Amino acid sequence: MFMKYYVHDGQKQSEAYTLEELRALSTLKSDTYIWHEGLNGWKPANELVELADLFTKPPTLPPPFASKETPKEQNPLPSVRKVNKPLFLLTTKMKVLIGVSIVLLLIAIKFAYPYLYEAATGEHYPIVESGNTESSSSDQEKERQEENDKKRERQKEIEEAEARGKDDEQRRIAEAQNAQQQARNNQVQQHKEWSKNNMGALVRLEIVSYEARRLGGIYNIRVRVYNDSDFPVDAIRGRVAYAKNNGEVLSFAPIFANNIPPKSWIYTDAPSSDRGTVLTSLELRGIKCSALNYEWGR
Repeated sequence: MFMKYYVHDGQKQSEAYTLEELRALSTLKSDTYIWHEGLNGWKPANELVELADLFTKPPTLPPPFASKETPKEQNPLPSVRKVNKPLFLLTTKMKVLIGVSIVLLLIAIKFAYPYLYEAATGEHYPIVESGNTESSSSDQEKERQEENDKKRERQKEIEEAEARGKDDEQRRIAEAQNAQQQARNNQVQQHKEWSKNNMGALVRLEIVSYEARRLGGIYNIRVRVYNDSDFPVDAIRGRVAYAKNNGEVLSFAPIFANNIPPKSWIYTDAPSSDRGTVLTSLELRGIKCSALNYEWGR
């Protein structure tokens, strides 16, 4: 195992050197402080036997005297001059490894570049063969043109498919809306037919109040007209009967009302009579509803 030598520049300690590396240092001087295993402290370079031939050995000085009364202090490291040393030394093996790594990197770039070119541009990397440059360039241009044509064709097919999909979706939506509208129309028509068939029950009359004289005569006859259908009624016609207390009918009088709103009712008046003391009957005689194209009467 080689002896390891250390150099101190007064501020920091260097890494280990072999004797050959230490002797080769251009910054090594006679007062440069050196230490190696076996030395009691840092020594100037000119005091080391293995380096003595590089310097003129100065006279040997006695060590400092330590008094018994005064505790001996630890000698601080002598201040030394800064030694400039290369930050990194490349060995032959490391140089060979670096050279081989650079060559392998260049080879990898050469083989990977066509793939990187295709990934970045979307086109084939042009390869030119020696001796047939014009033909190869023409073939490559033709291939690029064919590839671009295929891309445009695929894009056109995609756009046409999307357009067909949109048309189909719009057609389905329109068909669904038409079906819903048709269903609503059918429901409305069915409701109209039902209302026409039941109009006699949906429109009705009711006597609200009247006054009668003891010796005969009925006046202030108030009648309410109901429209329970969902359609406006244009006009109705009814009839009220005037009778005696025993129920004998003496006469009839017509009742008329116009513009009865749906799901509502209105008041109308029946004509007064000089005969009779009671009203025995109130009947509906006719209905007209333009919304249903309906008219009935008797």
